[in-house]
Amino acid sequence: GISRMNDELCILIHYNSFANPVSAPFMKGRSLYWGQVWISMDDRDVECLTLNEDVILNTDGSTGSGNGIMNIQREVRFQKID
Repeated sequence: GISRMNDELCILIHYNSFANPVSAPFMKGRSLYWGQVWISMDDRDVECLTLNEDVILNTDGSTGSGNGIMNIQREVRFQKID
């Protein structure tokens, strides 16, 4: 799409991925992520970029703390500073 960011007319790109298996020692789960990228139509600079992620992990109890579920959420935002 087309939008404005930092007083610039920008191409707005939305991305997402909702089927990402995660495997680590003693844990298995999934990750979902989505975000946007604003690119200036004038100078092609990235004006802003966002990333949101939600991770659910099941632990198998091998660490001695028993079986459990971990829910990790993060939000990352890069914004151009003039």
